[in-house]
Amino acid sequence: MNSVLHIKSKETADKATTDLLLIAGNRYINYALLNNLTKEIIEFGYYQLQNESEWQNILRENEVFSGGYSKSIIAFNMAESMLVPAEMYKSENDLLHFEVMFGKSSDVIIVSDNLVSLHTHNLTAVPISVHAALSGKFNSTDFKNINSVLLENYKGEKEETILLDFRTDEFSVIVFKDDILQLIQIYSYSTPEDVLYYLLKICRQLNLAQQEVKVLLSGLIEKDSVVYRELYKYFIHLEFEVLPAAIKISEELEEYPAHYYSTISKLASCV
Repeated sequence: MNSVLHIKSKETADKATTDLLLIAGNRYINYALLNNLTKEIIEFGYYQLQNESEWQNILRENEVFSGGYSKSIIAFNMAESMLVPAEMYKSENDLLHFEVMFGKSSDVIIVSDNLVSLHTHNLTAVPISVHAALSGKFNSTDFKNINSVLLENYKGEKEETILLDFRTDEFSVIVFKDDILQLIQIYSYSTPEDVLYYLLKICRQLNLAQQEVKVLLSGLIEKDSVVYRELYKYFIHLEFEVLPAAIKISEELEEYPAHYYSTISKLASCV
């Protein structure tokens, strides 16, 4: 377990007025504490995990995950995820869809989000051990897929748009073309060239014009990073995501750019 980033304000969180926002990925945990009276993020943390066994350790050893918050809003961001058109969806076939796509697995639970406006269901395969650890710790069964939350909150153009959310060794891609959702996918990377390779391949497959498509960036990426500079060589319409209008960050968190917090801040809309 590796704490990549941990920032907190001088304010001591009063759990009675604090919401825990948490995103659980295959190899990471990202959390934020939100003062639900002032709508201010007062703490932010990102942990890199090596394997599933570290889930129990981090939930047991870190005081921030001791529970007792006003609300706990939890979303998953797992690699095995798929979209099913609403007209083809039946909840009893959730596991069958994944077995067809990824092969049989007896150690996952399927979390399904109904994206009404997009006429589709977003299905996520969550390891049973991870699901049990989180649901038992926070007594919550109302789980979401973070990409479903991003889609529900996205109000921008959908003509030709790519949404990129970066972690330390992976990034999520959401692609719109002609006002239609085309792709949701997670890619692992170790070099900036890896990121560029995947994006150029997506543009070729979906016939997106590199000089026209809008690319919106969020997560752990810096404007002076090699990744950003490589992207700018091929995509000129690069923008960084901003926080929702109702959300603020404490003074201490302003040390980092607002787009670090933009993805997890969308969970506040689920309260």
